[in-house]
This record gives sequence, C-alpha cells and structure tokens, in this order.
Amino acid sequence: MDTTPRADALLLALPEADRDRLWPLLSDGPAVMERLTGRRPHRSLLLRHARRGVLGVTLRTVCVGRTQMSCARWLVEHWLAVDAARRAAREVSAAPAPPAPARRRRAAASTTEADDAVLRRHGLAT
Repeated sequence: MDTTPRADALLLALPEADRDRLWPLLSDGPAVMERLTGRRPHRSLLLRHARRGVLGVTLRTVCVGRTQMSCARWLVEHWLAVDAARRAAREVSAAPAPPAPARRRRAAASTTEADDAVLRRHGLAT
C-alpha cells in the first residue's frame, strides 16, 4: 500500500528514523502503538492482528528467527486498510436484510391458513 497523506499525518508522531525501523511485535509493539495513538494496547493485540487479522486484513510482519517484527508504517497501513474494510462492510449492510427465519415461517403459516380457509369455503379441505 502506498503512503497517503493520511498515513503520513499519523506517522508524524514518530521521528523519521523510527517510522521504518523493525520492532518485535510482543515486546516493543505496544510502546510504538502508544506513541502513535496515545493508548497502550494489550501486548497480544498486535500478534492477533498479524496472525488472524481484522475483517480479512492482516498486519504485515517479517519473521526474524522466531520473532515476528513489524514497523510503524505497516501498522498505520493496516489501520487504514481495516478502516476501508469496515466502510465497505457498512455499505453492504445498508442494503435491506432478508426477513428473519421466524418471520418467514409465520408468513408461510398465515398463507397456509388463508389457503385452507379458501379451500374450506369451496368444500375442498379435508
């Protein structure tokens, strides 16, 4: 993902040298995220975003030995991609939802009762 003006604005919280520096997710990740946002997440949050992802978007990482590492630029790009995925999901959910199964069953049952009443009037009901 290319850097956008929005990403650059988020990265201004860090010195230029630290924006592309790789850091271990579990040990230094929460501190980097705190410098960017002002809030310190649980240390496993970044590892979860790297492994499972959020809305199908995973945090870009590099493995050095057994240590997963990322950089601030990749973290900001991840946030922007998750934001875009959330917006797309909202647009899809704005479409009218099909009726719930219980509502469909009630509608089908009332149609059946109406049909039975018509059949009874004509002497065709059993």
